[in-house]
Amino acid sequence: LDVSDPSQPLQIRSLVSDGWWPAKMVAAGGVLAATLPWDCRVFDLSEPSLPVQVASCNVDPQHLDLALRDERLFIAGADALSILDLSDPSAPTLLGALPNEWPPLTGVALAGHRAVVAHEGVGLGIADIANPAAPVEVGAVPAIGLTHRVAFENGRIVVADGAAGLTLYEDCLVFEDGFESGNVAGWSFALP
Repeated sequence: LDVSDPSQPLQIRSLVSDGWWPAKMVAAGGVLAATLPWDCRVFDLSEPSLPVQVASCNVDPQHLDLALRDERLFIAGADALSILDLSDPSAPTLLGALPNEWPPLTGVALAGHRAVVAHEGVGLGIADIANPAAPVEVGAVPAIGLTHRVAFENGRIVVADGAAGLTLYEDCLVFEDGFESGNVAGWSFALP
C-alpha cells in the first residue's frame, strides 16, 4: 500500500500466495521477511510494484516475534534469539544466536546495540547485540504479569504483561553506552 496520503491508501500490488499465510512480517530498507511455522521467506521490495520472493530459510518452528533493522533480522523463538544477515536478501545467513534457557521468547524490541526480549511468564531479558555473531545477555527484569510482547520507544520499555496490563519501564540505563553490569534495580516502572 502507498500511504503517502493516509486518507486515501492506494494498493500498489498484491501477491498470490501458494497456500501459506505468514505468522509474522516485518519490513525495512526494501526487504520484507515473513515467517511461517517452519520457514522464513524473504522478499525484495526495492521495486514496490514488483515484489519478488528471493529466498527461504529454516527458522525455529516456535518463533513468536520478529524485528528487522539495518539488514539484520532478529527472530525470538523457543530455543534462541537468532540473528540473520539479510544484506544479500537472496542468501539469508545466520550471524549468531543467544540460546534461551527460560520459557519461550514471545517478543523482541531493538534499541541501539541492545535487544529486549520477553520471556513468557518470567520477565525481560536484555542482550548486547553489538557483535551479532556473539550476542550476550547482560540483564534481566522479573515479570509483573505474563510478559507477552515488548516495545521500545523514547527510552521506555512497554510490556504487554497479561492480566497485569501494560507495564512501562522508564529511565532504562541499559540503553546508555556505559551500561554493562546488568543491574536494573534503578529502573522505575508504572502500571496503568
